[in-house]
Amino acid sequence: MTIQLERLQTFTTWPLGYPDPFILSKLGFYYTGKVDQVQCCECSQTIENWHSKSNPLVEHYKVNNGCVFVQNYKETLFNFKISKSTANLYASTEKRVRSYSVNNVRLPSFLSIYSVVMDDGHKSRLNYKHCGMTTQLERLQTFTTWPLGYPDPFILSKLGFYYTGKADQVQCCECSQTIENWHSKSNPLVEHYKVNNGCVFVQNYKETLFNFKISKSTANLYASTEKRVRSYSVNNVRLPSFLSVESLAHAGFYYVGPGDRVKCHSCSVILIEWESIDIPIAEHYRWSPDCDYIKQ
Repeated sequence: MTIQLERLQTFTTWPLGYPDPFILSKLGFYYTGKVDQVQCCECSQTIENWHSKSNPLVEHYKVNNGCVFVQNYKETLFNFKISKSTANLYASTEKRVRSYSVNNVRLPSFLSIYSVVMDDGHKSRLNYKHCGMTTQLERLQTFTTWPLGYPDPFILSKLGFYYTGKADQVQCCECSQTIENWHSKSNPLVEHYKVNNGCVFVQNYKETLFNFKISKSTANLYASTEKRVRSYSVNNVRLPSFLSVESLAHAGFYYVGPGDRVKCHSCSVILIEWESIDIPIAEHYRWSPDCDYIKQ
């Protein structure tokens, strides 16, 4: 089983809540179907009798420190720290954040460490209403016949999507919205926002959307973020408490009034009547996807 997804699919009946099947498959293991036994596809060593504090990489090292999967994460082993307390090693948010820097993790550009550490790594804490696939693993397994090389099925499943089997169509297990016709530059989180900005999966990564970066567009009166920010202070604007001047300016909007009426300096689209779940940059994508400022 040379592909991680193939190995991950063997964990459908994994009986434990630990270790995380995604991590096990990443380290070369597949589930043999015998109690809690896993086997490495490279060195053929088996490991079983897992407990809640087991570290898959350390355990792999113990049975075969020369295995290519162990060697690939050699630096991680060098930096491995063992907690002296009886408390869960990653019980605090701070320690989970630190785990990413210690292990030199390269997350997708739109996925923030702070949003990831709020997920327990097994079953999402989100309060699903309609989903028959409550775990990311179940959703990820539907992508076996995914026809494209993008977006990454792991990211799609993380954002609540499962593959419907129709062309490149995916459906959210929470809000039931479908998305298709993906292209190489599609951002799953932004696309999800477009079809349902109130979905719990979108709101769970709200901070990530706020930090979404857009490059500078062609020069005009409000081409610079600073000038757009100034347009709000000059007009003594009183925006709703949930709407920040910085997020509006970052999204390309300057103030025209009255009320919460703003305008894009590039495409001239005007947006009004903002709601608490609205995110400026994503609303810009929704109402003016062809804007030069957005596309750059």
